[in-house]
Amino acid sequence: MVNHRYWIGLIGKNGAGKSTVARYLMSRHFQMVSLSSVVRAYAVEHQLSQDRASLIQTANALKMTYGMDYFARCCVDHVSENYAKYVVFDSIRHLKEMAYLKSFHVEFWGIDAPIELRYQRVQLRQDDTDFVDFETFKKQEEFESSGQSVGQSLNEVFNACDFFIQNTGEKQALHHCIDAKLKQHASALID
Repeated sequence: MVNHRYWIGLIGKNGAGKSTVARYLMSRHFQMVSLSSVVRAYAVEHQLSQDRASLIQTANALKMTYGMDYFARCCVDHVSENYAKYVVFDSIRHLKEMAYLKSFHVEFWGIDAPIELRYQRVQLRQDDTDFVDFETFKKQEEFESSGQSVGQSLNEVFNACDFFIQNTGEKQALHHCIDAKLKQHASALID
């Protein structure tokens, strides 16, 4: 069998389980690359606030300056320089990012769960951007999902995915779903 690369893009709202899927794929020899790492690095370099609202504002400004696919281009350049064969991309939030990644044959997985469950998850993980009440969480989600934020339109991106996972159960069930999908790409399944 010809050995080829397998690049996956994860799409989902806050708390859907993208990071859990990414970590599991990393255990299967995938390299994880987050498009948001580009804006976070910029914020650190320029000593900007890293709360969710500030990062979104910075990301939108960068996208307006360099193009809506700027973060995707930066990340593809990075993995291409390293000849990465198995890659999982995270933090894809705009159709132009998706289109750019699709030009490299990235397969998109949509990860979803009910909003109440996602909110419980973000409260448990307690990242810097997670300390919000449920009403704020819902408002942030609406802003990011509906296209109100110039650089983000999660609903459109999610609906354009190639494969969907309802992440409502235990991790073992999620891992089983991922393994079943990977088995469809025998060259990507590395034991």
